[in-house]
Amino acid sequence: MRIATLPILLGLIATTSTAWCQEPLARQASPAAKSVIVESAPAGPARDKRVQYDVADLFLLDNGAFGLTKDAQAQRTQDLVDVLLSVMNKRKRGLTSIKAKPGGLIEVIGAPASHEYTRDFLEAQRSSPAQLRLKLFLIELPAGHLTKFGIERASATLNTEKELNNLLREFRKSADVQLVTAPQVEVRPRDRAEIATLNQVSYVADYVLRIVEPGSVEILDPVIEVIEEGMKIDVRAVPVPGGVVQFDVAVDFSQLQRPIPTTKTRIRSGEGEQVEISLPEVDHIKLDSVITLPRGSAALISSAAPAEGKDFAVILHYAEERSQGNPQVTALF
Repeated sequence: MRIATLPILLGLIATTSTAWCQEPLARQASPAAKSVIVESAPAGPARDKRVQYDVADLFLLDNGAFGLTKDAQAQRTQDLVDVLLSVMNKRKRGLTSIKAKPGGLIEVIGAPASHEYTRDFLEAQRSSPAQLRLKLFLIELPAGHLTKFGIERASATLNTEKELNNLLREFRKSADVQLVTAPQVEVRPRDRAEIATLNQVSYVADYVLRIVEPGSVEILDPVIEVIEEGMKIDVRAVPVPGGVVQFDVAVDFSQLQRPIPTTKTRIRSGEGEQVEISLPEVDHIKLDSVITLPRGSAALISSAAPAEGKDFAVILHYAEERSQGNPQVTALF
C-alpha cells in the first residue's frame, strides 16, 4: 500500500495587526458580494484597499437564532475576525490589518489578494454545512512500526474512505497495534470541540497531623489527590476556500510512570515513625497540527509515545453531516 505524505504545519501562529490612518469613508452598497465597499486614500502600500464586509448573516447561519444583542453580535464579529486573521496569516495573503466594526461588519485593509481571499473565505462559511463531523482514531504501536504499513514519514494522507478502511483493517490484523480509542465529534464551523479520554489515579500526596480530644490524641490524616493520564484533543474546524476544511488540532498524550515513586518522611516531632507519600511523574507528548482536508479524506500524524519503545498515531477523518446542535461527542468506543 502506498501512502502519500502530508505536509503538516506545526506550532502556534502569532498574529499582529497594523495601524492605519483614520479617514472619512464613502460607502457604496454591494449586495451581490454581501459587502460594503469603502473607497479611501491608500493606507500603507500603494495598492492597499480598505473594504468593509457585512457578515451579520453568518451569525444567523451559525445557530438559527434571530435578534442577537449588540454585545453578542460584537463578540461573534470579533471571533470571526480572529479566525480570519489566523487563517490569512498562515497563507501570507498581503493583509495589512483587519478589525471588527459595529453592526456586524469587518474591515480589511490589504492588497487585492487579501480581499479576494476574504470574499472566498466568507463564501466558504455561508456554503458550509451546519455541522462538521470528524472521526479520530488513536493508535499505539511499536516504534518505527508504521513503515510496515507503507507509511515512511511522520504524516500521510488518505484520499478516500477506501484507503482509510484498508489501513485500519491492516492495523486490526496486527497483534502489535492497539487502537486506544476512536471518538467521533461534531462541531459547528469555526467552533472548537474538546475530547478527553482520561484515567484518574488516586494517591497519597501528604499527611496532616491532627490533635484531637479527648486526651490530645494525635491522628495522621492522609491527603488524597488525583492525577490524570490519557488523551486530550482540542479541535477547531474552519471552512476555507476550495471546498476544504482546516482543522487546528492539539493533542496531549500523557502517561503516568509506574510504579509511582515514593519517599518516606517524618511528620511527628521527636522519634515519630516515618510515613510514605507518593511522588507521581507524568510524561507528556504534545502535537499541534494544522491539517486541511476535503470531505471523505483523512490524515495521519504520528509521534513518539510516552512509553519507551512505542509510537502513537492520530488519524483524522472528515465527513460532512448536516445536523443541528452544539459541539458534542457522538460516539466513544
